[in-house]
Amino acid sequence: MTSSGPLAIFDLDRTLHAGSGLGVLSRHAFRSRLITRERMARSLLHDLVFRRRGSTDDHINSIAELALDMAGGTSLDDLEPVIVRTADEIADSVRPPMQAVLELHYGAGHHCVLLSASPQRLVTRIADLLGFHTGIGTVIDEEDGVLTGKIVPPMCYGPGKLERLRAVLGWSGHRLPIANASRPGIRSYAYADSISDLPLLEAVEAPFVVSPDRRLRKVAFERNWPVLEA
Repeated sequence: MTSSGPLAIFDLDRTLHAGSGLGVLSRHAFRSRLITRERMARSLLHDLVFRRRGSTDDHINSIAELALDMAGGTSLDDLEPVIVRTADEIADSVRPPMQAVLELHYGAGHHCVLLSASPQRLVTRIADLLGFHTGIGTVIDEEDGVLTGKIVPPMCYGPGKLERLRAVLGWSGHRLPIANASRPGIRSYAYADSISDLPLLEAVEAPFVVSPDRRLRKVAFERNWPVLEA
């Protein structure tokens, strides 16, 4: 897939909505008996820390562990209702200020991309509900309609977000498309909250930080990047 128009790239957790999809997914997975009560409790704890401190390697490891725990013969048919309920809840919780920003990009005819470390199937569903043109997440391996629990690298986190972005949208090279003499104007925007998203923010022409963690707020101040408090 390629896009010739300006790009507007949105992180999901703590950017478009206040929390993490991990906690929501865990609750619905537990109710459908796809994970244990202990796994749900650990995921909810990680979600609580994430809400307060932002993304960490520990939080990302918890996503990977959840993928493993939901494996062991879980079919895509069993998973689908969980994905639907989780996506519906997250889509309904988008912060109003960020919904307004998203609508501005839609109105300008930009190609809007939802980019998240969450599982690809969940990200795709949320992207469809919110009207994104493209949803990009972490791919969980499956065989014959059954989850294996293995993550197909790269995980959509840190530099891996750029790798997934380039792979899905058909880009090559080390940077996203930027303006040139024949195509004036800003060609790429990104909205994110965490220092782990710095590679993405550095790769676009118009980076915006949204309710950022402490380290990203410091970088934004030093580089004079706009800060949105959602």
